Amino acid sequence: MVNIATQDDDETVSFRAKRFDRARGATIYTLNLPGELASHASVASDLARLCALAADGRLDGQAGLESSWSQPGPAIDALLNRRIGGKAVLHID
Repeated sequence: MVNIATQDDDETVSFRAKRFDRARGATIYTLNLPGELASHASVASDLARLCALAADGRLDGQAGLESSWSQPGPAIDALLNRRIGGKAVLHID
């Protein structure tokens, strides 16, 4: 899964798609959260359940590293060199 965020609807994002299709049957899918919420009846209740679990401390997001947004280098290095399992969380402080 690759998460790409843009600041506005007109921003162009490019990447080498060939690197993402090596697995047999792999597909590239664009997820637009507002569109998903509008088109699938269960998405809103599923998202609400995940939020409730997270708020109650019963959802493990598999964060392997947490650090400051102002110092992203160590997190990037740890991810690129596979020194952590899970996600890197950068706190905006």
